[in-house]
Amino acid sequence: MLAITLMTGCVTTRQGYNVSPTSQVKNGQLLAAKTTFRLRYSDSGKDRLLHHLELGTINHLMGNYTQSNIHFSAAEQLSEEFYTTSISEKAAELLTGPQYTTYKGFVFENTFINYFKALNYLKKGQEDHKLSPTEIDAALVEIRRLGLRLSELTRQTGGYAQTNNTDKKQSTASEIYNLFKRAFGNSTAGLELEYKDDAFAHYLSGLLYETNRDFDSARIEYKKAATAYENGFAKQYQLNNKVVQQAWFDTIKVMLKDGGYQQEAKRLINQKLNQQQAQKVVKASQQAELVIIQHVGTVPERQRINILLTLDKRAKSLVLSPILSGPFAQRREKAYWFQMLYADNQLFDIIKNYIAGDIPAAVMGTQQKRIPLGGDLWNLAEDIGMLDALNTPITVSVPYYPAIKPSLSGSSVYINGKKYAELETVESLSLIALQEQIRSANEFIYASLTREIVKAIFAHKALKETGLLDKGIWGDIAKGATALVNILTAQADTRNWLTLPESIKLARFNLPVGEHKVSLMSKTSDGKNINQTYTVKVAADQPYILQTKTYAEQANTVNKPTNLVNSSAKPTHVSQISSIE
Repeated sequence: MLAITLMTGCVTTRQGYNVSPTSQVKNGQLLAAKTTFRLRYSDSGKDRLLHHLELGTINHLMGNYTQSNIHFSAAEQLSEEFYTTSISEKAAELLTGPQYTTYKGFVFENTFINYFKALNYLKKGQEDHKLSPTEIDAALVEIRRLGLRLSELTRQTGGYAQTNNTDKKQSTASEIYNLFKRAFGNSTAGLELEYKDDAFAHYLSGLLYETNRDFDSARIEYKKAATAYENGFAKQYQLNNKVVQQAWFDTIKVMLKDGGYQQEAKRLINQKLNQQQAQKVVKASQQAELVIIQHVGTVPERQRINILLTLDKRAKSLVLSPILSGPFAQRREKAYWFQMLYADNQLFDIIKNYIAGDIPAAVMGTQQKRIPLGGDLWNLAEDIGMLDALNTPITVSVPYYPAIKPSLSGSSVYINGKKYAELETVESLSLIALQEQIRSANEFIYASLTREIVKAIFAHKALKETGLLDKGIWGDIAKGATALVNILTAQADTRNWLTLPESIKLARFNLPVGEHKVSLMSKTSDGKNINQTYTVKVAADQPYILQTKTYAEQANTVNKPTNLVNSSAKPTHVSQISSIE
């Protein structure tokens, strides 16, 4: 019955999956994207967190800031409820698959809930071109919540503890899971790829505190950002060293504004700034400035790669081989992902296969993963019924991210027709998502192998108990049906927050007090130009923050790049936040 239910669920077309909501967003079809996400994600089902995350972003893009924050508040509450995973959810995932269980979000996704809520308060407060104290206070509440999340993140060493369960199914699953963990060995990339902190989140916190003239809190957050960027965040996510310089520059600037840190500011000027920056930072604390935050593109959607698991009794090994399907580029990505994370591509693996007597595997190492079940592992596999169950090959499925292709090659800002600055990437959400996926790759395949083998063991036992295995052609039909159920239900969880920007760029520079025409000129990775224009009114007492978004698809519908000021790009409302050479 379970199998039939699962088969039915899989073959039924899921509403909202025949169109791409991210394409609709990038082409400005926001109402259509909202409808698509509502069809795809119910507000009361297992995808309710995604429902609120996606609609929160869509409403943010539409300028419905209050409605956006209603969705993000619901998402925040859900993410806190989902902090621990229930035993029943774990059991359901084991018997069905992760795509049939509640989506709980990635750690970095949850961080951006408070980020967007703070931006919404800022944008709402800027609708009349003047930030109100109420909106600033509301934004700072979100910044403090963001700070708590980041503090917790830096303390965490793993919050999803496994629970003990004496149930027979759990016990069998646990044994299989541990078997694969021993066979695959420990990943050495985990610590290097782990999302440990978020330098840009600290930087935005510093900016908002500075906007509220709370220079001491701004100093603390800017310094956390500078330290995080300098100690590895910039290197891990391939960010230019200019972001480190910018964070230190602003740390020193608010120290000088605050007036209580003269000695430390002097020391940091000597340690962190060059001569030109040192001269500029002294004057910067007295000048008006514009900060531009550009959200670029959307993060890629996770894909699925199917892998065939077979049993080699002669060599006492399990063999994993990727099933490469789809267009050529997709087949190549799947092959690279398998080779990078799972295949026997190390010299030791090739020797291991050769010693095992499997010359083809030694030659085809990059296309296979061989898991020897020597000694007690083989006995364990036999005891739990795994060897019998694998007489018929089974399919497992794991998620992967396609290769990252940046939407833009660069962005520049012009003021009244004069070039002022290049925007620098300060956050790469695509790389954070990719690295988190790579870091968790072994956990995903352990879980997928465990789940499918447990299902295969139960199916084999059921067929054996009914006597179908000894019924000739009827036994073959029963085994074929079991294999079909495996293929249909072995689906990886490919869900993720799709409307998050792929990256965030920033520029900050001084301007004379007054009204200015701002042109943001971006170049797509294939050489097309996108021009977006704005009018800003910069005051002396508060940095002016201009937050906008750019999609490469706009190059098809927006302006000609020859006249920066007279562009047809649709302006957005602005507000307040300086550039460092």
